[in-house]
Amino acid sequence: MESIDQVNGTLPLEGLRVVDSADEKAEMAGRLLADLGADVIRVEPPGGAVSRRLPPFHGEESLYFAVRNTNKRSVEIDPHSETGRERLLGLLEGADIWLETSRPGEWAAIGLDPPELSRRFPQLVITSISDFGATGPYRDMSGTDPVLVSLSWMLFKAGVPELPPVLPPGALAYDIAGITGAFAALAGYRQRLHSGRGQCIDLSVMESVAQTTDWGLANVSPSGAPPAMSEVRNGAGPIYPIVRCADGWIRPSVVTVAEWRKLRAWLGEPEELQDESFDTTTGRYMAFETVLRPIYERFFSQLSMIEACEEGQRRRIPVTPLLPPNRVLEAPQYRALESFVDIEIGSGDRGRIASGFYLVDGERVGVREPAPAPASRDDSPQWQSRAEPVVVSPSRDGDAGPFSGLRVLDFGVAGAAPEIARLLGEYGADVIRIESPRRPDLFRQLGGPSGVSAVFASSNRTKRSFGVDFTEPEGVEAVMELVGSADVVVENLPPDTLARWGLGPEVMRAANPNLLVISSQTMGLRGPWREWRGYGANTQPVGGMTALWSLPDHDEPVASNVAFPDHVVGRLGAVAATAYLIGRERSGRGVHVEIAQAEVCLNILADLFLKESLEPGSVGPRGNRSERGARGVSTRAQGISSGVSSRAAPTRSGDRCAGRWVSRSGPPMPTSRP
Repeated sequence: MESIDQVNGTLPLEGLRVVDSADEKAEMAGRLLADLGADVIRVEPPGGAVSRRLPPFHGEESLYFAVRNTNKRSVEIDPHSETGRERLLGLLEGADIWLETSRPGEWAAIGLDPPELSRRFPQLVITSISDFGATGPYRDMSGTDPVLVSLSWMLFKAGVPELPPVLPPGALAYDIAGITGAFAALAGYRQRLHSGRGQCIDLSVMESVAQTTDWGLANVSPSGAPPAMSEVRNGAGPIYPIVRCADGWIRPSVVTVAEWRKLRAWLGEPEELQDESFDTTTGRYMAFETVLRPIYERFFSQLSMIEACEEGQRRRIPVTPLLPPNRVLEAPQYRALESFVDIEIGSGDRGRIASGFYLVDGERVGVREPAPAPASRDDSPQWQSRAEPVVVSPSRDGDAGPFSGLRVLDFGVAGAAPEIARLLGEYGADVIRIESPRRPDLFRQLGGPSGVSAVFASSNRTKRSFGVDFTEPEGVEAVMELVGSADVVVENLPPDTLARWGLGPEVMRAANPNLLVISSQTMGLRGPWREWRGYGANTQPVGGMTALWSLPDHDEPVASNVAFPDHVVGRLGAVAATAYLIGRERSGRGVHVEIAQAEVCLNILADLFLKESLEPGSVGPRGNRSERGARGVSTRAQGISSGVSSRAAPTRSGDRCAGRWVSRSGPPMPTSRP
């Protein structure tokens, strides 16, 4: 198939200008927009962005900055000076989107209040991202990535009861907020195309992370009862166990009765596992340490990670290997997907960087240019004239949602694709969920006779449902009728499932050339592991995250059972859908976007993999030890022009408090880089 450049002649956001004043908490937003073709101008304060002084480092080079600012340009502006304010206003006057992460009221104090600027520049979509949002009792508080992870339920489920909760690696909260912010900004821009008006968008990091942790909150909220055993910090547990094998660890997921019985047959039908109580999660939970774990480890000790996964996947059991960083970089699947590319960083050294979240019509859409070198405060930037932006005549329904009038067909199962469709539906799209009575969705099955569990309701609100028997020609014909009137199709079925029904992406796009198809599979649609299946918990081990989400001095991985990748795929899919719907206004053509779920981990932890490629053996689990010190906070919290951050000795970032654990954030500790 032709590449996206050959088909459409451009990336979907070419012509869109973004002023990026985001600090560490949302630089991923501008990075995503730049990946998709926007002209992103990174505005840095005097001395450079705070993130230029954030770990991990290679020599003097911040790899944090390097991976979150690729494809951007940079200018240094001091907004506290009159000249700087005029320069910033000049950029905003010609921009479509402004990404900013100041504390509420901070810009207003220097005469740059976002709501006032929105009135002054009516074309501008302002996306303000702060730790707790612009309203409410927490609005004036400062947070950090660990604090936001803690307040958003994610840390509650990370680790085992006898040990402190374990912080995730990387900057998970702020990167999730950045991805969510990219969707918010593009949704606002698409609405502007049809209404003729920009807007101010207020986005809270805390809310963004809480909505992407997993379905634990949805399960608890209907009854108000304490969390069930599957919703607390129980390590891997019996559903997603971490099991030792000959050369490492694997994670076989045992969610359904069918998966349990397949695993039991693989184990040789041990007599002690025949009791029907093992068909239940509760039964397996109660006997996990005393019965199941010893049997698992005796059996898998004879197999390597890859041998165990290949055989398990052949038996249609979701099982994936727990790959450390060095093995992630060399994995044959990621070589086939070209998940990493070589890049030169500021020091002149070359390393391996995760190449981006998207494949579009078979071509990678992601890293093209390295992060910009430090800008000069004295330079007057001569910006190239931008490409012609998309122009759409404002319509009468300009006050409707940004996706009003669009039709989305949802062929999703469980979480990933249904989350994409839900987000589009909540902002105006008509979403029709295509379901088969022969194979009810897993989340429907959790709801018992009603077919509506809390997790199903959470990921499928705002949708309609269409039941169809895909084995009958009339059923396929009925679906094809809907395809003809659709704008977007989302699916996360096993590879080739739609094609076997005569509904493959090529067939649907031939019938409707305007159609945008978004596919999300565990390992993608190509490569030696393309047939591997799994849940959100399976993407983390094979994506290198589980090996790093642990304690450095612990004999075995201290696993998390947080299934956040499904939700992150939902936001990434919504970003892609919005970008290509905007681009379709110019090209008139649809595309096929692929999001390999395991690549979510690769790209969110891209700075750590880059460091490992530059300094082999340097990256491992840190637990709750932070390169930034116990406070885990930079002078970012001190003002929009601050350019100093802390780089203190590693120390623990969690304290015990009345039988519970809290994540600390204290006053800034400004230090210079060594």
